[in-house]
Amino acid sequence: MPPIRKRYHTFDPSSGNNPKTSSAKRLRGGGGDDGGYEEYYEEIEEEPPIIEDAEEQECYEPEPNSSSSSNDNNDNEKSHWSRPSLKPHHLKNDRDIHMQWLDIDMIGREKALSKNPNPHKPVVGSTVGPVPVIRVFGVTDEGHSCSVFVHGFTPYGYFELPEEWNEYFDRNNSHSAVEELREMLNDRIRFGLKHNKVEECVLSVQIVDDRSSILGYDVSSLSKSKKFVKVYVAMPNFVPVLVRVLKDGISLRGMNAVDVQPYECNVPYVLRFMIDREATGAGWLTLPANTYATRTNADQETHCQLEVDICYPEIIPHKAEGEWSKIAPLRILSFDIECQGRPGKFPEAERDPVIQIANSLTVYGEKSPRVKNVFTLKNCLPIVGAQVITSEEEEDVLLKWRTFLQACDADIITGYNVQNFDIPYLLDRADALSKKSKANANKMRPFKLWGRIKGQPAKMRESTFQSAAYGKRNNVDTTIDGRVVFDMLPYMQRNHKLSSYTLNSVSSEFLGQQKEDVHHSIISTLQNGSDEDRHRLAVYCLKDALLPQRLMDKLSVMVNYVEMARVSDVI
Repeated sequence: MPPIRKRYHTFDPSSGNNPKTSSAKRLRGGGGDDGGYEEYYEEIEEEPPIIEDAEEQECYEPEPNSSSSSNDNNDNEKSHWSRPSLKPHHLKNDRDIHMQWLDIDMIGREKALSKNPNPHKPVVGSTVGPVPVIRVFGVTDEGHSCSVFVHGFTPYGYFELPEEWNEYFDRNNSHSAVEELREMLNDRIRFGLKHNKVEECVLSVQIVDDRSSILGYDVSSLSKSKKFVKVYVAMPNFVPVLVRVLKDGISLRGMNAVDVQPYECNVPYVLRFMIDREATGAGWLTLPANTYATRTNADQETHCQLEVDICYPEIIPHKAEGEWSKIAPLRILSFDIECQGRPGKFPEAERDPVIQIANSLTVYGEKSPRVKNVFTLKNCLPIVGAQVITSEEEEDVLLKWRTFLQACDADIITGYNVQNFDIPYLLDRADALSKKSKANANKMRPFKLWGRIKGQPAKMRESTFQSAAYGKRNNVDTTIDGRVVFDMLPYMQRNHKLSSYTLNSVSSEFLGQQKEDVHHSIISTLQNGSDEDRHRLAVYCLKDALLPQRLMDKLSVMVNYVEMARVSDVI
């Protein structure tokens, strides 16, 4: 069975409200102004992981003579960018782990967990593959990044037991009748799956009689319990096939076929896990001591500091009350890029280089940024209070920035129109540079590895949103595994009625600050000028990275969205 990954999109704060790419970037520049199952899931056929050779296993290191900055991309700077280091006791499983989760998805595995990390309990769920595994990414209360692989949660759905079947189940041995039903459903699902090699699609069938149907809003029926059949299947993508089988009609030996009504079969797998475990969005989870297994560096699949395996019943979710209403020390990266466009033309990634990338890294709860830096193409004068990292080649600018992104290990990536411009431009520009030569292609291979999953590049896809309030919007959605992209431009458009949504106008309205006085028409001139000219451009770029972060703090965006996620159980 080919590897699959399903990412759970419960709430995307940046979706559906972005203007088209070109007009939105001009806004920022300061110039003028039923199928519920498939609805929640994005199914991605995974590309083969990028095999990183010895030179690419660590973040790209530029040649010593490729930078003339006052502060180079060395180990001391990486240490300054990084999270708090793990201590030896963090790698043992004799202590509770408390983490606030931010991102969650599902992957398919060919083999089931061989033993329960809790030595006193057996393995839960299926003991044969394939099996679904839930991946949870978050931050501990001590500020360490953490990925949790949750095992044993089996997907399922219900259907109402037909009345004419009650006599059959009463007349025959209940156990044998249930097994007959399981075998019949298993054969039908196997037949309904394309290219299926799984023998046991239906793992078990149970009869439950303590449920009532709310279908049709018949109040009188709520007090009447009915018999339902609970069907456990091997993989979440078998549930829609089960629905089709039920609607086409099923029969038992010697009985007429009957079509039955499925229940709760359109609940996405990850959401079902959250509901059953009463886990709230952006909530706190506790992994009790001695119930999880910590992976060693050699076994880790992610770049997180902590990576653990646990069976789902062991996880303790917390309601957002008392000490669990706090927010973890999340790392928020706000960034901005500048491109050297041609006169009178909007920058195009195929032709126009990225000349500067400015960053502001903030830890939630702290008043000032931990890191402020600018990656520039060609030399630049120092900036007071910020690090300037220069390169003579554009490829080095991009790769040094990617080194920074992995080193700082941001939980949330923000900016102003980063979703529709900055992020797609960087990824497309890397593709354009890779086409120059084979050597360039090899050099740029690690650039797209932005996420927390080793060897998995960031992926873009176009989407369209349409509503009466916002009209039709074309967007670019980027999946960066384990990190959340939160764009401040659509947030402002959705939550505030303003005459202009340029970063300059919005900052003036809410912060009493404005961008630096650099018109987009002179960006190329400044880049081709002196070190002092590029310093002016770098200050402008850095201010554009700082302002979205200040807007986020001023408007309490993080607090509002985390609390909304907790109330609505999604993020």
